[in-house]
Parts: sequence; structure tokens; C-alpha cells
Amino acid sequence: MKKINVRGRDLSLHFILMVGVLLLVGVAALAFFVRTGGSIRRHDPKAVMLAPAGARPERLLSRTPETPGEPQVKVIKHPKLSTPLATLARAVPQDTTATPQGEQARPPVGFAIALLPKSVRDAVHTGMMHLSNDGYVQVYIRVSEISGDNLQALKSAGATLELHESKRNIVQARVPANRLEAIAALSFVKSIRLPEYGFPNVGSVTTEGDAILNADDVRNSFGVDGTGVTVGVISDGIAGIFATGCTTCGSVLGSPLDTGDLPISTGIRNAGVLTSTSGGLIAQSFRADGDLEAGLAGAPTGAEGTAMLEIVHDLAPGAQLRFANFATSLEFNQAVDFLADNSDVVIDDIGFFGAPYDGTSSVSANTGTEFNDDTNPIRAYFTAVGNEANKHYQDTFVDSTVDGQPFTGLPGNLHLFQSPGTNGNADCFGVGSDVVDAIFLFDVSTFGGAGSSVDVFLVWNDPFGASGNDYDLFLLRSDTLAVVAQSIDPQDGNDLPVEFLSFSNTTGLDQVFFIVIQNFNNLAAFVEFDMFIRGAPALGGSCTNFENNNFNTVFSSVPAQSDSGGTPVSVMSAGAIDAADPLNDDIEFFSSNGPTNDGRLKPDGTAIDGVSITGAGGFGTPFFGTSAAAPHGAGIAALLLQSAPCLLDGSVGALADPTARQTLRDLILNNAVDLGAAGSDQVFGFGRIDALASANQTTPTANAGSDQTVTGTSASGASVTLDGTSSSDPNSCPLTFTWAGGCGTASASTPTVTCPFGTSSMNLTVTNNGVTLSSGDSVVVTVTDFTVGVSPASATVNRGQLATYNVTLTPQFGAFDNAISLSCSGLPSLSSCSFSPASSTPGGSQVTSTLTVSTTAPSASLWPPGNTSEGTLAYASWLGMPGLALFGLTLVGRVARRRGRFWLLIAALVSLLALQVACGGDGGTPPPLSSPGTPTGTSTITITGTSGMLQRSTTATLTVQ
Repeated sequence: MKKINVRGRDLSLHFILMVGVLLLVGVAALAFFVRTGGSIRRHDPKAVMLAPAGARPERLLSRTPETPGEPQVKVIKHPKLSTPLATLARAVPQDTTATPQGEQARPPVGFAIALLPKSVRDAVHTGMMHLSNDGYVQVYIRVSEISGDNLQALKSAGATLELHESKRNIVQARVPANRLEAIAALSFVKSIRLPEYGFPNVGSVTTEGDAILNADDVRNSFGVDGTGVTVGVISDGIAGIFATGCTTCGSVLGSPLDTGDLPISTGIRNAGVLTSTSGGLIAQSFRADGDLEAGLAGAPTGAEGTAMLEIVHDLAPGAQLRFANFATSLEFNQAVDFLADNSDVVIDDIGFFGAPYDGTSSVSANTGTEFNDDTNPIRAYFTAVGNEANKHYQDTFVDSTVDGQPFTGLPGNLHLFQSPGTNGNADCFGVGSDVVDAIFLFDVSTFGGAGSSVDVFLVWNDPFGASGNDYDLFLLRSDTLAVVAQSIDPQDGNDLPVEFLSFSNTTGLDQVFFIVIQNFNNLAAFVEFDMFIRGAPALGGSCTNFENNNFNTVFSSVPAQSDSGGTPVSVMSAGAIDAADPLNDDIEFFSSNGPTNDGRLKPDGTAIDGVSITGAGGFGTPFFGTSAAAPHGAGIAALLLQSAPCLLDGSVGALADPTARQTLRDLILNNAVDLGAAGSDQVFGFGRIDALASANQTTPTANAGSDQTVTGTSASGASVTLDGTSSSDPNSCPLTFTWAGGCGTASASTPTVTCPFGTSSMNLTVTNNGVTLSSGDSVVVTVTDFTVGVSPASATVNRGQLATYNVTLTPQFGAFDNAISLSCSGLPSLSSCSFSPASSTPGGSQVTSTLTVSTTAPSASLWPPGNTSEGTLAYASWLGMPGLALFGLTLVGRVARRRGRFWLLIAALVSLLALQVACGGDGGTPPPLSSPGTPTGTSTITITGTSGMLQRSTTATLTVQ
């Protein structure tokens, strides 16, 4: 159908029809803007077209009906649940079945906060109710008594115990929403309510992304705010923060410092130029002029950096902020080097054009290298994926066989833009394949210059610095086909495969212009082009994606720096979802799609734009673009680094640098909400990042170990060593242990406690950061005891007889596995006791020992009262011995002279001595006069069992007659 006369100025029918259609579109667009007071769709969040008279532009989104009011829920006073919890319990089907022992109660199936009554959603939104996405609500449970049995019953009913306070009998727990009634039904539960929460003071404006991405829930539930983490931002200026006309400058009324939207800081000006800052925001410029407030792309001032810093501060108000700005790519690399060396998280929103889009550009390669340099503390790097999806073209050169010399003045055939192209190019006006790609520009006088200028960057896949394929780029008026701009750089083997042109429409007409690509002299090999259009407004008409050019390619629309990678860990690029999107599941029309030109996934994840900021420095609000999405990722990374501090450089138990970076990246991306095609894709990446889901993966798991049964060793019970070493941290961070319960308190450094007899519960919580506590886990410690029993309780015996008792040792609270020695006391005189056996170990059953008490009979009297002949003789012998001895000695002298009788006398004395010995004499002490034996009467005998320092006793009665 194309019949172009190359020897004249006649055009094909396609050209004529296209010009007519596009002119009509331009007129219609102008009429539309007049009707709407000059308001236009914000097609490019970085280059906003201003409507006439300075009116703010409006984003013309498809409006949806307002959500109808929800029916009021009838108020019913619940006997134990507070009103929000009662409402929640009515909204979620309750499960009152018993939870199997050792298992955790399952959360409600199909639970979604968005489906709950408005009052519950409001409580969640304001932070008064901490309700997780899987249906666990944090509560206070007031009980009649804190005891091991009661705590175990709560766990069995579905509660995950966190803390408890005996003074008020309050248990803090997380409860599945479907188990509220089951716990309320426990007899010892008095009431269940929401905890008291403390709320920090915040600034005047908070980004909507804070709640959409659940960062507010992380701060409320985990108690983290980015403290101890440094976040660095690279963008254009930070105008609108500090006062002017000063050397040492603070805030002014209404600035982000004044409203609390940025941390307290001080600015230093040199001859009016802001050159440095200190305090909560530390800034350094790498521009040649050192101006921290200067803009990019020729703008005298810039405040996009201010807006990005506000978003980070909204999400992570405790983080230390840093900032750097630049003008050229070399300065940009310096800024990256500086912040990577001084920050834990770095964020930029910069895209570079006229460079390779495969991660090998100087900026992309440097960013990836600095991010993975193990001498740098940096743990995460975010960049905006770009706002180029509706202003990009990619395809391979197709020879149209049409010589462009009549139009360009140079020989060589024109490229044929195909519909559809290799990558599914759009064809907004349905013109079919043609040699021109149409764009639309307003005249500079129409809207104060807005939408009247364009930059066109053409790059092809030759090696940078070694291109020998010479292509040229032209822009033609659609009415006269005159060339209005061109780029005709030679590529002869050592050049850049780049052509670039800029143009402002001063024709006096709002009109269509044509982009033309030419193969100079038809000598160039066929290559793949990437073309980015910057500045032109959307075409309108039949374009469905607010395309800036007719043959638009959403595919692989990622510019340099946005394509940054790195080895072994990759930089993360953020796509954008509008905060006003009802379900926050549609990608912004301008958010660049992957893959990179070397086939890598981009974006890596998706966050929120269209968010509220203060508008300081004249920056527009709401803040749209992937520039707004990226700082949300940085703020979330700061929260996660505080939640899992071993990912920070230099922290206690810090992981190796590559491991820490990869772990943080995985926490953010692997817990994102999957959107679009199942799994990761080139539109949403891994999905919409979810701060709470990520933070949940930083919470350690407490494991109190198995229940223990120990044998008592003292009057106070037993010394027990608690073991929490089976507790785990999902990111291998070191843990701190805290035990509390019936045995007192303990920690990892002092894990030994003294537990009383019977059953006690000890609750273990662990933390990896000193702020966030794990859900508690309890161990039941049982200290066993024993009792001493005796049977019969009393016995009666005559003196000299034996009394026997059965002594029983009975274990209490479980097996008593230590030996118990038996003894008795309180015996009457002249009696003794013995046990058989004297020591026993009961174990798990009762044991018996025989107690024998021996009494003593009275001894018989020799004179009196015995009055026997034997007694008389024996007693007489004792009384007579001294006399006989004296008499014998007297006779010795007399009879000595009579030798014949001497030996007779000696024999008599010996006979008397023998008689005394035979009668029981010991040759020394004479026998007593009497032995009364065990006295008569009743005694109380104490029978004691002793095991170590532990003693248990009983008594028995002994009556002696």
C-alpha cells in the first residue's frame, strides 16, 4: 500500500492519513484541556506539565463508586471480650475444639482484614489492634491466678504466650481470631481485651505507603523504628528544609523540620549556598558547585531528595539519614561510593540514558561493585526501576527499502517500525508498519512550555566504544516533513552506539512530529535498537497506556542505573503501584518493565507511589513515580536491619557481608505479595513488598525444651538448670534468653533457678535485638518430694521386749530417685532403734522399712532383793575379802616361824580369791546394787528420712510397761 515517490515530496497514503488523524487528536486534546481548566494526566512524575495559570495538574484516573456504608453491627455486651474483640469474634467463625497436645492452634482459613467489619479495620488502621494478616490478634488475658496449669490450659486453647504479670494476673498472648471464644470459655479467664499501646509523635504528613506496605504494623508490633541504621539517599536537591539568609540554619515555620517530617538537623550555608548539614540528616554534595539544593536537568533547585527523605523518615523515624547529590555520572559514582562506605542502606531514583541497558554502564557497574565491596557496611541498595514504560521503543532494524535522502538529506534506507514488532510494540493509531514513529508536542506558548520539549535517545547493541555501525536519528515536522532535529554522529569502529537529539516546539502549532532512523549509506549491520523519549506528553486518542510514542514498547524499558545488578548480590529496583488503586495490585502505567537487556529480572519488587509529602521546596504532592516507590523499600530495609541486627556490619554475631546482604534481600523479596503472573515476573518482580511479612521472618522461635522432673534436694525444692539452646533465629542471629515463672527469673548467663516442690511453669522468651520478643514457650518443671509414714501409729511393750513398726517412704509429684536414710529420735532411756533397710530409694513407688525399737529389762538385785543363797554367798565373799586378806597377812608373821604351816596359809588365800572370781567378781569393780531398765511410760518417737539437705519426718507412740 505504501507508494512513496522518492524523487519528490509526495507521501504515501499512510502518511497522509496518519497526519490527519494525529492533527485531529491534537485538536481534541487541546479542547479537552480547555474544558478541564488545563488539568492533565501526570504522564511523567519527573517532568510534570503545568496547567495554565499555575493550576496543579490532576491525575485523570478512572473513578470508581465510593464504597457504600457498611451496615451497623448490633452491639452485644460480651461477658469477657472487649468490644473490638467481640466484634472480631462475631465476624470470624469460632473454633472451640481442643487443640491437640503439642500442636499450635490453626489460624482461621480464608482470613482477610479487608473483609472484617469497619470498626475492626479502623482499630487495625489506627494501631489500636495488632492483627496480623494470618489472623492472630494480640490481647491481654486476665486470669484468676498465674499458675502452670492455667498457662498450659491457655496454650491448649490456642494462645501463644508472650509475657505474664503475676501482680495483676495478666497474660499477654497472641490468639487466633477464631479461638477467642474458646479461651473466653475457660473458667479461670476473667476477661480478654486489647493491650495498652504507646504511640510516638509523628510529623504532619505520612506516606500512604506506610500502611499499605504494613511498615506501621512492624513498628507497632515489633517495637522497631530503624534505630541504629543509617539510610543514604541520592537524588536531586534537598530544597525546602532549611532557612535562608543564615550561615548556621535551622528550620523555618512549616518546613519538614518544623513539622517533624524530618529529624532535627542544622544546615550550613556558604554565601547563601547550602553546602553541608549535621544532626539527624547529614548531607554532602558531589556537584562541582557544592550546592545541596540544586536540581537536575537544568532546574535551578530540586526537592525530590527532600521528598524521598520524608518517606524514609515516615517508615523508619529512628534511622540516621544521609544525603548526597550530583550533576554528572562521575559525580554520581562519587556519591554512590561515599554513601556505600557510610550507610547501611542506600537509595537513589536516578536513570541514565544513552548508555548500555544491560548493567554494564559506568553507573550501573559501579553501583553493583560498591554494593558488593566487603569493606563497605552497606547491606541493601534500592534504585527506582524507571518511569519509562510508556516512552520506550525496542526492536531490530528492518530495512524498509525506502531511501531517506529526500527527507534527511543523507543517503541510506529508513528503518521500518513494525506493528506489532518483535517485542509486541503498540500501534496506538493502528497505522500499521511505517517508517516514522509519531510523537505529539504542544507549542511552547500553550501551557507555559510544558509538554513542548522532547529528548530522544537511540542506543543499539554494539560494544560501547567500539561501534562501527553508523545509524542516524531525525525528528521531522508532520506537516512539512522538514527536519527539525537530528543526530548524525559517525560510528566507524571506535565510537559509541548512541544518537541523541533534543527539540522544543516553537512552530506556533500543537502538532505531531515524526521520529526517523536511518542506516547511513546502508553499510550498517542490522542491530537491535532501544529508544527512550523524554518530555513528550501522552498521545491520547486510542492509546491505552498513555504512550508517548505510537510504536511504544513496554517490554525491557529499564534505563541505566535502574538496571544495576552486582555479584554475588544484586541491587534491587523498585516498581510502582498507585496508593489510590483500590486493591493496590495494578502496576503504574509508566513503571518500567523488564527484563534488562542481558535478561535479568527487573523490577525486583514493587512499592507504592502517589503518596502524601509536605511539598517542601515546591515539589509536587502527591508524589508519583518509581522515585516515590524506592524509598519505601529503603525504609522497610532499615526496620528489618534493626529487627535482625546480625545483618548489620560490626554487630554482635554479624553474618559475613555477602550472606547478610543476600539474607536481607531475600527477606524483602521472598515475602512480597505475589502479583501478576504466578511467581516473579518482569512487571511486578517478586511482588508488592510487605514489611510485616518480612519482619515476621526475623522473629526468633523460643524453645524451652522438654518438661523436666527433678528430685528435691533441700527444703526449698531443687536447683534446676533451664535449657533454651534449642531456640532458633531464622537468620542465625545470636539470641538473648529470658525466663520467668514459678521458679523466679533466669537468663542465658544465669540459667539455674531453684524451683519449689510440685509443678511450676517457666516461660521462655528470646530476642535477637533486645527489642522484639519471640512468642513465649513454656516448660513445666516438676520437683519431686517424699513423705514418711509409720504403721502402727503406736505400740505397747514390757520392759525388755521389742517394738516393731512399718515405716513407708512415698514419692510425691513423681519419682523420687535419691537415697533416703532413716533415723529416729525421742526414744526413752535404755532403748534403741534400728531400720531394715536403713536406706532406701523410692523411685516411682512406695517402699517400706522395718523399724525395731529395743527396750531394756531391769537387772536382778544381789542383796537384797534377790535373797538367794548364791547371792548371799557372793555378796558375803565381797564383804569378807578385805577382812580375810588382813587376817591372812597377820597370820603370815606368826606362822612364818612355823614353816610347816606357811604354805598351808598361802593355799587358803588363793582358794578364797578363786572363790570370788568364780562368783562373778572382776577383780576390780563390784556389781551394782540394782538396774532399773527402760522406764515405763509413753514416748513420742520421731522417725526422719534424710536425702541430702532434705528431711521429712513422722511420729509414732511407744508405751513401755
